[in-house]
Amino acid sequence: MTCINNWFKIEHDICNNIIITFNHATSDEDFDYYLQYYRNMYNSKKIVRVVFDCRNIINISMKNIYKKIILMKIMKPIHETYLDKFYIIISSQYMKSVINFAFSIVKPVSEYEILDILPFSRDPLLVDHV
Repeated sequence: MTCINNWFKIEHDICNNIIITFNHATSDEDFDYYLQYYRNMYNSKKIVRVVFDCRNIINISMKNIYKKIILMKIMKPIHETYLDKFYIIISSQYMKSVINFAFSIVKPVSEYEILDILPFSRDPLLVDHV
């Protein structure tokens, strides 16, 4: 796993799955860098599955939630082409509310699941289901 900044870490596995693990909270600067990094992930034009591991998140400012929603809207055509499926891993009601709010504004264009454990690579029981 590669630590990118204080907000997130990235892990790639052999099946083009990308796992993004978030920390507790973020500065605006680290969050903006995450948004840029996320956009650039698709420059390779490979079809991927992305795991957003949000279990550590305690708080995200409304300003940064809106930035993420804008990015979701901008990335719709790219997601339709290159995002096979995504997973959001959560363990709090707070994050569930944030996700429901974001998805009420911008509907996901790719298949997704909201889970409380990682869907693959670290959980051998789920490898066959992906």
